[in-house]
Amino acid sequence: MVRWLFFGSKETTPVKNGKSKGPLNATVWVVKSQNVERDIYISGTLLGGEVVNLQPETAGKITEIRFSEGSQVAKGQLLVQLNNADLLAQYRKINSQIVLAEIKEQRLKQLLTIQGVSKEEYESALNTLEGLKADADGLQAQIDKMAIRAPFSGTIGLRNVSVGSYVSNNTIIATLVQMLPAKIDFTVPEKYATQFSKGSSLSFSADGQNNWKQATVYAIDPSADLNSRSIHVRASTTALGNAFLSGTFVRIRLNTGTNQKALMLPTESIVPDVKGQKVFVLRNGLCQAQAVVTGIRTDSFIEITEGLVAGDTVLATGLLQAKPGQTVKIQKVMNP
Repeated sequence: MVRWLFFGSKETTPVKNGKSKGPLNATVWVVKSQNVERDIYISGTLLGGEVVNLQPETAGKITEIRFSEGSQVAKGQLLVQLNNADLLAQYRKINSQIVLAEIKEQRLKQLLTIQGVSKEEYESALNTLEGLKADADGLQAQIDKMAIRAPFSGTIGLRNVSVGSYVSNNTIIATLVQMLPAKIDFTVPEKYATQFSKGSSLSFSADGQNNWKQATVYAIDPSADLNSRSIHVRASTTALGNAFLSGTFVRIRLNTGTNQKALMLPTESIVPDVKGQKVFVLRNGLCQAQAVVTGIRTDSFIEITEGLVAGDTVLATGLLQAKPGQTVKIQKVMNP
């Protein structure tokens, strides 16, 4: 006869709802007041001090391109010439008419002094001369429109046209950028509106770098955006390096003062909640959930503005297993 023997496992801790009733092993953080610079970190865009899309004022065919892509150009430098042959011919013709009209006007002026001609005849010749000069000025203005010149000194970008291209006043020839002094555009939440002003300093750096440079706020939009509830701010800087180009992303650090009684927690201690955010506080050896309101953030810490007081003990690890009323066994105490 064969007997089957069954050996049961050792007795385990009773389990309720799939969780052990044993204490939770966790690292805790003791909340203390400390001095904290109220720095807020936001994103911004670096812009050239002057940026313009070069476009012709009138339509025409390009006969000359007098710049190299990516080169430095001076203010007033001729960059692109449109076909102006017909206008130049008209201008030469009217200038020859002006010469004859001036001779006639001078002769009649001399005769008028000896009453050799009537005053009306002299004024008619003078009026003809002035009319021709006005026509010449009009032609000169049209000729000037056929020449595209640099409105300021700067670096010119890639060109979008070639010699022989027919362009209209909507055609973008190239973009001209004068970087310094550069502008930094960014927005801040309206709750910080009273904590900085025109003349406030800020730091900025290119994305992925830790080389902070200085800028100064020089303009603040007087109204907040109704959709984002944020305020548009613009700063100016001359502290640029080769890593910065117009239109690039920058990180901005804006100081809004010093909080001498800030309560800071490691960011990993914060647990998202349906109603906001919470932490797990250790009271009388038991874990309790506590709703909190957060303030400024740093790379590793976050300010608690409501919900905690100095001396509270907060769980820094084991948050996924933590339950209200659970016993906690402290493995390590962390202090700021």
